[in-house]
Amino acid sequence: MKKHTDYYMYQEIHQQAQNVRDVLRENHELFVEIAEIVKTRKIEEILLIGRGSSEHACLIAKYLGEIHSSMRINLALPSIITIYKGKVDHSKSLCIAVSQSGGAEDVAEVLEHFKKQGALTVTLTNVEGSMLSTKGHINLNNRCGIEYGVTATKSFTTQVVNLMAIIAYATMNDYLLESLKRIDHSIEYALQRESQIEKYVPIFSKTDHMLIFARGLHFAMGQEIELKIQETCTMDARSYASSDYWHGPIVVANKLKYPALFYIADKDTNFCPTNLLDRMYVNNKEKVVVLTNKVELTSKYPSIYIDEMFDATQTMFINLVLSQFLAFFCSIERGYNPDIPEGVTKNTVTH
Repeated sequence: MKKHTDYYMYQEIHQQAQNVRDVLRENHELFVEIAEIVKTRKIEEILLIGRGSSEHACLIAKYLGEIHSSMRINLALPSIITIYKGKVDHSKSLCIAVSQSGGAEDVAEVLEHFKKQGALTVTLTNVEGSMLSTKGHINLNNRCGIEYGVTATKSFTTQVVNLMAIIAYATMNDYLLESLKRIDHSIEYALQRESQIEKYVPIFSKTDHMLIFARGLHFAMGQEIELKIQETCTMDARSYASSDYWHGPIVVANKLKYPALFYIADKDTNFCPTNLLDRMYVNNKEKVVVLTNKVELTSKYPSIYIDEMFDATQTMFINLVLSQFLAFFCSIERGYNPDIPEGVTKNTVTH
């Protein structure tokens, strides 16, 4: 029988703290170069382009950037350009195309469209010499090395860090610049709690359905975890903003009582998923796991406590890694190989 350490996904989860350090060291000069061009050209908008996990990384970057700086950060919808031939002018934007494999043809087409308009274009890939890496004015590499597991873990995390760094340097935002220095520590904190998340695997592994709830920044991260659990566990995982779930879907949860993962680790948004948790699972606590910095919840629900010294940005990275572990362990428990999800390829080409 294979040991956990034999799986690429497990190994690559554990590489992420060092990956973050490598990103910030090796791409520093490019972050500075991009920031100088943004300042010289008086760019006021960053437009992010991605698919799948890459789009989730972009969504996290939008939250971080717009919470902590005055820069407008938007997500491009590729079909507006590739299918509908939209005419929006992004000539004064910084357009960043994100693709782990560098093979997303629609992302490249959108980037080239805005490049012709005169936009500053940057590509972020994990494959040197890939198609997309040749399309922008500046190319950044994820700096995490080859990712052998099909399921994106370290490539996703380093995408988020690269995007966060671009925004931090472009806006010279003190909070974001300081936060970058603490990400590796946050990830190491999560890695030390691997066994804590593993013990909750039985709550989720015996079902074909699960729910994920959060608000704000953690909701953005939850979109990626939904995908990770779907592809590794062949499970119908659904992620919702806790604020939205009251508008109809709560009927399903009250009726069927699916197991749920709650992220309640952001002092600005904690009230929202906490209210939903209290409402939905008053008689169903055995099917709830809470990743939280609210110590009072740990006595009421199965929980992993995250020290309150970590702020929302840091807890987001902690919960990301813990949830990657959850996807990994559930996959093994359900009899799947998380390194080779059925029907999923590493080099996904979108059109």
